[in-house]
Amino acid sequence: VDVSDIRTEIKIDTGMNRLGLSPHDALALLDQNDLCKRLNVTALLSHFACGATPLKAMNKKQIDLFTDIIIKLQMTWPDAKTSLSASAGLFLPMAADETLTRPGISLYGGGPQDLPIEELQPVATLTAPILQLRTLKKSEPVGYGSTYKTTQETKIATIGIGYADGLPRTLGNGGQVILHDTPCPIVGVVSMDLITVDVSDIRTEIKIGDRAEIFGASNAIEEVAKSAGTISYDLIAKMTPRVERIYGA
Repeated sequence: VDVSDIRTEIKIDTGMNRLGLSPHDALALLDQNDLCKRLNVTALLSHFACGATPLKAMNKKQIDLFTDIIIKLQMTWPDAKTSLSASAGLFLPMAADETLTRPGISLYGGGPQDLPIEELQPVATLTAPILQLRTLKKSEPVGYGSTYKTTQETKIATIGIGYADGLPRTLGNGGQVILHDTPCPIVGVVSMDLITVDVSDIRTEIKIGDRAEIFGASNAIEEVAKSAGTISYDLIAKMTPRVERIYGA
């Protein structure tokens, strides 16, 4: 098989034990002289297992192992690019010797270490419209299972987004949205197509069609993810096709 025209990237597993050649197998390639001459290796890469935890000793261990391996492999493939860091690796206190990086969540402005990062500006915003407004008296239940009851007269907005759109059910009775620049708690459970929020603290006029920010510049995706007991990657990845995407500069 002629592989000389096929661009080849070699992934080396430096400790995650998920995908790639073990260090032993990667270096064993160098014993296959004929194969080495025929392979057009364009990149040598690995992946941090603990990049979201900057002080983990595993990070330095992987950097050292990766560095040692690529020094040997680049003697055969000197033009191959090297890459260890995805988004989290870009913000580690120690730097890997690499010529390519692979930003993921950072392209959306998300902090890869589960915290907002000042240098990153959020570019992904999720909003949904108010479908109905009502005022409830004290001790009235809200939503499936009546898991929430008002403690006083409360203005409730029903917003058109739910778990069928990818919103975690765990945000029920714990998460918040931003509406009219005001944090508004999600009360009651997250249902398939709807959430209910307490908008009693809003002092400006609210009307049907006003859009609540689920996450974005005013409602950091990392904080939303924390409230849901997950990570920002999960929120982005689980947005379903029925969520309208609008792209712009």
